[in-house]
Amino acid sequence: MGITKLKDGRYVLIYGTQWQGEKDYGRVVSPEEALHEILKSHNTELLTLKKFKDLKTLAEEK
Repeated sequence: MGITKLKDGRYVLIYGTQWQGEKDYGRVVSPEEALHEILKSHNTELLTLKKFKDLKTLAEEK
């Protein structure tokens, strides 16, 4: 699973498939859910990326 931020500011969780010929799909999530998924994955270095700056701020507020 991955995460990205769209140009309009929405976050999308990206789910990859393990089957050849199948396409990945995504789901738009709230900033809170995006932060939760990052923390749950222990991939907190993502919070150092410029595009996730607002999530880092959100984490410091909690």
